[in-house]
Amino acid sequence: MKCKYCKSSMEEHENERIGNRYCKQHVCLNDECKAAFKEIRTIRGVRVPAEDCWLKQETAEAE
Repeated sequence: MKCKYCKSSMEEHENERIGNRYCKQHVCLNDECKAAFKEIRTIRGVRVPAEDCWLKQETAEAE
């Protein structure tokens, strides 16, 4: 999977159970970007695209 923001590769992490859903996280390998994608699936493994989300940590750097 490629990062939406910087097009770098992303590392897949283990599934985490959240209620009756599973969340698989993909984390950007670019240290400057650090974006994450949360992929939500049901217990039966069916993807729920409406609940998927991208997260990007904004950094405030002095220029």
